[in-house]
Amino acid sequence: MPRVNDGALLFLETMLAKMAPPEEGGNRIAIIFNGSPLSNGDCGSGESEIRRWILENDWLDAIVMLPDQLFYNTGIFTYVWLLRNDKPADHKGRVMLIDARQQFEKEPKSFGNKRHRITDDHRAWIEARYAKGWAKGYADAQVKIFPREDFAYHKVSVVFWQTDEHDQPATVTEPYQKAFTAANVKKEQGFHESDLSFRVRVKATGKEKTVEFTVKAEDNVTKKFREALADADETLSVEWTHRYYVQDDEYIPHGEGIEAFLEREIAKPIIRWEETKKDGKAILGYEILPNKYFYRYQPPTPAKDLLAEFWKLEKEAEKMLEGLKARVTAAHISAARRINHELMLLYWDIGCGIVEKQQSHGWGDSVVEQIAADLKDAFPGTSGFSRANIWRMRQFYLVHNEPEFLAQVARELGTQPGLHTTTPSLVQLVPVIEGPDCGVNLAQVAREIVSSVPWGHHILMLGRLSSPEERFWYLRATACFGWSRNVLLNQIKAGAYERAVTEKKTHNFDLALPEHLAEQADEMLKSSYNLEFLGLRRAVRERELEDRLVSRLQAFLLELGYGFCFVGRQHRIALGKKEYFIDLLFYHRFLKALVAFDLKVGPFEPEFAGKMDFYLNVLNDKERGPDDQPSIGIILCAEKDDVEVEYALRTKANPIGVAVYELQSKLPGELQGKLPTAKQLADIVRAEMEGGE
Repeated sequence: MPRVNDGALLFLETMLAKMAPPEEGGNRIAIIFNGSPLSNGDCGSGESEIRRWILENDWLDAIVMLPDQLFYNTGIFTYVWLLRNDKPADHKGRVMLIDARQQFEKEPKSFGNKRHRITDDHRAWIEARYAKGWAKGYADAQVKIFPREDFAYHKVSVVFWQTDEHDQPATVTEPYQKAFTAANVKKEQGFHESDLSFRVRVKATGKEKTVEFTVKAEDNVTKKFREALADADETLSVEWTHRYYVQDDEYIPHGEGIEAFLEREIAKPIIRWEETKKDGKAILGYEILPNKYFYRYQPPTPAKDLLAEFWKLEKEAEKMLEGLKARVTAAHISAARRINHELMLLYWDIGCGIVEKQQSHGWGDSVVEQIAADLKDAFPGTSGFSRANIWRMRQFYLVHNEPEFLAQVARELGTQPGLHTTTPSLVQLVPVIEGPDCGVNLAQVAREIVSSVPWGHHILMLGRLSSPEERFWYLRATACFGWSRNVLLNQIKAGAYERAVTEKKTHNFDLALPEHLAEQADEMLKSSYNLEFLGLRRAVRERELEDRLVSRLQAFLLELGYGFCFVGRQHRIALGKKEYFIDLLFYHRFLKALVAFDLKVGPFEPEFAGKMDFYLNVLNDKERGPDDQPSIGIILCAEKDDVEVEYALRTKANPIGVAVYELQSKLPGELQGKLPTAKQLADIVRAEMEGGE
C-alpha cells in the first residue's frame, strides 16, 4: 500500500483491479500523474511494491512526458501512463518512453500557471510516435524502449574503510559515544582490527588528570583497560582515534553483479555489504526515471569563455555605473551653476541698489556698513554679507556697468558669424539682444555674462584686472572653459590675454579640421608658452627640457590650459620593425583628441612639420579611439618665423600648430613693478603734450 497521503497509486490500483480479463477483450487505461508515482518510496516501500506489481504483470505499456505549465494551479511537468492487459506480441515485456516536453505552443494569455497548451498537431505527433515507435529499427531521439527489468534495482548497504589522498588508511578523532567499558572496547577492537588510541579525562584521588593508552589488535583489552584506569575514581570524558569507515547505500541496476559494481564504484576496502531484505529474502526496488534516459550531456562552458563573459558583464556594469555617476555629477554641477547664477544676480542687484541710491539720494559710504549689518542680522546663518563683501558687490556692479565694458559687449555682439575669433563667442553665453532699448539690453547682457562665473573668480579679477577688454576676455574664457580659480590665476599671471590677442598663432587648423573643431583647437593653442617656472638660466638640451617639464608637470598643465590630461613622455609608437618616440603626449578632454608635443631647443625648421605629420598619421591609425577627433600636433620651439611656418604647414593633412616658449619674462623679476606700465607712460606723454599746447 502507498502512504496515506498519496492516493494516486491507490487510485491506479483500483482501476487495474477493475480491468476486464484478457480473454474477455481486456482493457486500456490512460491516467495523468505528476512525477511522484514514478520514483517515490525506497526499495521495499508501498510505492515501489506497486510499481513492481505493475511491471511484473507487464501492464505498463508507455509513459508520455508532457510539457510544463499545462494546468491552472501548477506549473510542474506531468506524465501520461498508458496501461493495458492485452499487449500485442511486440509490446510484451517492454515499456516505451516518449519525450513530448517540447510539444506545445504558448497560450495567448496566461491563466494562473497555465501558459502552454497542446494542439491537435502536437497530439498527432505523440500518436505517430506511439504507433511507429515499436517497429524494429525505428530511430527517434524522443522515443526510447526499455525491457521492464531495466527499471528494477538492488539497494545495498555497504560499509568500507576510507583512505586519504595518499591512499593510506584514514583516521578520525572523536568523542566516544558508548559506555566506556572493557566489553565495548573489545567489540571495537574486533571490528577495526587496528590500533585504537584513547585519551581519557578522569578524576583520581580528588584531582583531574588525563590518561592516554593504545589498544592494539593483539592486546588483552581487559588487562589493558584495568592497567590504564587502575586509580580512576570517575571517568569525565573520552576521546578516541580510530580508523575511519563509511556506511552508505548503493543503488545497483538489476542484472549487474553486486560485488563487481562495489569494487568498480567504491574502489575502497569493503568491510561488509548487505542487500535489502523482506521476510528474510532479498528484494528488488522499482523506479522509472524518464529524465535520466533523455538526459543530453552539455559540456560546461570553457573557463576562458566564462572569464570573458565575466569581464564583459563587469565592463557593462562599470559603464552603467560610470554613466550614473556622470549623471549625478552633471546634476550636481547643474544645480551648483543654477545656485551660482542666482547668487551672482543677487550680488549684482545689491550692488546696483547701493549705487542707484547713492547717485539718486546722495547716500554716503556709511550705507554699505548699514546694509551689511542689517543683512547679517536678518540672515544670521548666511555667509557672504560682510562689510568687505558688500563693498565688492558695489564694485562688481560698477566695473561691469561702466561704458567701456558695455562697449566691449557691444563689439562682441557685432562680431559677424563665421569670423575667426580667439575667444569663445558671446552667443554661447547669452542670446543676442536687439532693439531700441539696446543700452538697457547691453547692461542685461553684461549681467548675464557675469552671473555665469563664481564669486571667488570675480574677487580675483576685481583685484588684478583693470582693463575692460582684459576683464571681458577672462570672463568669457572662464565661463566657456570652466577654469578653476587656480587656473584663472595662473592664466592672468602668465599674460594669457596679451598672448591670445596681441600675438599671432601659427597653425593649419582651418585647413585640416572642420570649422567648429578648428575654432576649439585654436582656443587650445597659445602663440607662446611661459616656462619661467622651470627656473632655467642657461642653454639646455631637448631631453633636459623634457625632464624639467615632466618634473614640474602640474605647473606645465596649468600653463597649457584647461582640459589637458597627461598620457606619457617618450611615448612609443611602432611601425613595422621600427619604433619612434613622441616627446610628450596629452589627451584633451573637451576636444576629445590626442595632443602630441615635439620639443625643440632651437628655432623652427620646416622638416619638423613633416616629422610631426608622420607621428600624427601613426597615432590616428594605432591609438586614436573610435569616438576621438583627429590627433593634433604642437611643435614647441625657441623661435619661429611665421611665413616659414605657413609654407611648412600648407600641404600637411593633419592639424599642426607651432608655438614658442619663454624661459624668462621679458622684464627681469627684480625690475617688475618698479617701471611704469604702458598705460602710465601713455598718460604721462598725453599730459605733456596737452601742457605744451
